[in-house]
Amino acid sequence: MIRTLVRSLKNLWHFELREEIRACNRRIMSLMKQINCKPETEELSFLCDLYGSDKGSICCEGTHTYTDTYSLLFSHIRNRVQAVFECGIFRGASLRVWQDYFPNAMIIGGDINRNFLFEEPRIHTGLVDQMNPEKIKQFLSSLAPKYRNDFDIIIDDGCHLYE
Repeated sequence: MIRTLVRSLKNLWHFELREEIRACNRRIMSLMKQINCKPETEELSFLCDLYGSDKGSICCEGTHTYTDTYSLLFSHIRNRVQAVFECGIFRGASLRVWQDYFPNAMIIGGDINRNFLFEEPRIHTGLVDQMNPEKIKQFLSSLAPKYRNDFDIIIDDGCHLYE
C-alpha cells in the first residue's frame, strides 16, 4: 500500500501540487509510525522516492542505501539543524528531501552546472566548482552571512573523485 502511495505521489509531484503532497507525506509518516515501520530510515527513503533521489528507497530498484546511514547520523538532531549544505545537486531532488526532513533548516546547494540551479522556500542554490578554491570562496561570499561558515551538515555529492 505504501509503495502504491509513493508512486502516485511521485507522479503528482510534476503537477505542482507540492504543498498537498507534503501534507500527504506527513500523514503517511504518521501512519508508518503507527504500524511500526522503521520510521527514521523509512521516512528518508520515502522522501527520496517522492522527490526522485537515488539516496535510498522503499519501492524503487537501483538506488543507494545512504538513508540508513543518514538516519543514524541525523535523526536525533533533525529538529535542531539550522543549515545544510550539499555540494552536487543534480536536479535538486535531495535538496527537497532535506527541506522536508529538516523542518527548521535553510538548505543550501552548490553545483558546477548552472542548469541545475533553482530557488524554493528554504532552498538556495549557487554555482560552485568544488575543485577550485577561488570558486568556493566566491560561492560562500554570495551566501547570507549567517550561512557562510555555520553549516550543521555538509554533504559532498559532487564530482565523486577522492582527490
